[in-house]
Amino acid sequence: SDIRRGTLRSNNAIPFEFIGEVQVKSAGMDADAPGATGGVVNVVTRAGTNDFHGQLLMQMTNNVLNPRPRGFWKNSPANANLPDFFAQKEDEYTQLFPGGMISGPMVRNRLYFTAGYMPQFERRNRIMDYPGTGLVSGTRQYRQEVTNHFGLARLDYSPTDKMQVNTSWIWSPVKVRGNLPNADPRIAAPSNDLSVQGGFHFAQA
Repeated sequence: SDIRRGTLRSNNAIPFEFIGEVQVKSAGMDADAPGATGGVVNVVTRAGTNDFHGQLLMQMTNNVLNPRPRGFWKNSPANANLPDFFAQKEDEYTQLFPGGMISGPMVRNRLYFTAGYMPQFERRNRIMDYPGTGLVSGTRQYRQEVTNHFGLARLDYSPTDKMQVNTSWIWSPVKVRGNLPNADPRIAAPSNDLSVQGGFHFAQA
């Protein structure tokens, strides 16, 4: 959904458990994919069957289980004409991925359903040690909370043995509470209150 970077935006990055099929076409696109920029990727949500299936899961990761961010080259804050290698100090964070799904028949051989809900919760603390110059100096702590909701509802109907109709609904709003400053402490600290920033982005398909 992001042509510039070739990635999915957070609202469209649905959990793998919702996915039943992925189609990748690099040439010979059909007429239903006009204006393709070199490739087409179709993601098909999971369909129900004549057997009931369900799952519950809980996944977790945090800064203790992961390495620190990789350093990179950028322009020096003191002189934009000079290169500077920056290695970011790792944030304190926790990410939780609970969820559940269920699917099965409503009318055997004719009508099937799939339903799932898998939110993602992230809590991140960034501790900055600003030098003793400027309006803001010393150690400051910033906090951000991000909640991604992912809900799926799908119905598949087979009026005949050779025809199938399906419809699906995906609920994927994002709520952000708080904001984080630039990770480089050599860049001036923000003078405004980042804890009141954030927002709610409603999305469904």
